Amino acid sequence: MSSEELPVLSDLCSSKMFHFRTSKFLIGRNLESDLDIPSQYISRKQCIFEKSGGWKITNLSALKTTLVNNKKVEEPVELRNGDVISFANYPSIELSFFSSLQEYFLFSGIKRKRLNETLEVNKHDHADQLKELKDNYQATLIKVEELNAQVTESNERANKCELDTKNLRNKNKELMDRIVQLEVDKTMLLSQCKENYTLLHECVEEINRMSDDRDELSKMLSESPLVRSKGIENKNNDDSNCMDGCGNYINFIEYEAIKTDLDDKNSKINELEGIILKMAEEKEKYNSQVLMMVEQELSCCVCSDIMFEATILNCKHTLCKACLNEWKKKKKECPECRTKIKHETHNLLVDKFIERVAPLLGNSFVNRRKEIIRDRVANVNEVISIASHHNARRGTPRPRRGVRRRGGPYSANVQTSRVETSSRRRVDIIDLTSPVGGRRSAWSRANNITTNRD
Repeated sequence: MSSEELPVLSDLCSSKMFHFRTSKFLIGRNLESDLDIPSQYISRKQCIFEKSGGWKITNLSALKTTLVNNKKVEEPVELRNGDVISFANYPSIELSFFSSLQEYFLFSGIKRKRLNETLEVNKHDHADQLKELKDNYQATLIKVEELNAQVTESNERANKCELDTKNLRNKNKELMDRIVQLEVDKTMLLSQCKENYTLLHECVEEINRMSDDRDELSKMLSESPLVRSKGIENKNNDDSNCMDGCGNYINFIEYEAIKTDLDDKNSKINELEGIILKMAEEKEKYNSQVLMMVEQELSCCVCSDIMFEATILNCKHTLCKACLNEWKKKKKECPECRTKIKHETHNLLVDKFIERVAPLLGNSFVNRRKEIIRDRVANVNEVISIASHHNARRGTPRPRRGVRRRGGPYSANVQTSRVETSSRRRVDIIDLTSPVGGRRSAWSRANNITTNRD
């Protein structure tokens, strides 16, 4: 037989070729072997290839460590093209059998063609996957840009609200300072008016006394010559009294001047009270504008009221937590944009902003906010009480027949339902519009105007 018609062995690990020279081919650790493998895991005579009709392999190792296609060779096995011969505990060599060199080249060509076809298919698949990934990446970038735009818009709106609140606080502080200054001016004017009134009262009493003295003198002059002579004797004393009367007249002139000054002060007080009323109206106007802005921007789309426990969804829309829970019982999507709800987050920024701006918007807003909180807390407590009563009435289920009550493999598994209640943070709203100290009069008038308008 020519060498091209004899079988060949191809080492898959090192790509070496081993050609058969005769009709027998011995593999072992012996130097006389056709393929010498110097390893302690290989027997001196490991296996032999023989031609008996077809080519067969016979295991010569006592431990039977020869494998064909990962199966132990216990009896002679007929080989086919492409079968893999390996040895247990020695993975460094794997031999692929071919009945001839032509079969080897033919098998390699078919294998290479299949490999090329597989590579071409994989290339197209990878190109499609790459295109799909690029499209998904572009879509994700667009969504990220939209989300960033929404976040930027939300931040701008929050900053605008914060700026408006800050301006409103500054204006409110200026109004308070002006009111305090007006109260001080009013107190000073009242004290000055009181002093002027006391001086006026003294002047009137002095004028009355002088009038009585004059009447008495006229009576004495009209009675008799003796009395007249006596009156002449006392004339010198009366002259001194007249001098005092002149002084009193001068005091009367001063009284007229003080009275005129008092009228001017009263007119100034009336003007200041008008300014206070105007400032109160301006404060009410600003409060109404801020209230309108808060109601437009911070209203829940479900209950149409100011949000309580604001919760932001994955679509960046915000609504009440209780309203969201009720809405999710019907639909698992946003009530505004109909986007599927994937996650929700408690928005502390909106809650804190509403808590801080509430006292500045008047008593009506504060009272309505308290009623909303009271109703939500009452609803939660009612749900908890109903669930507790329901669990108390359920009792313990009776065991079925044939099931042991305790122990053994037939013991029943009883699950006890629990109602988990999330603790809600109560919000205490302080009324900052109450009068303090000696500022009660002017402040109360301004506050009464605001309350009546509400």
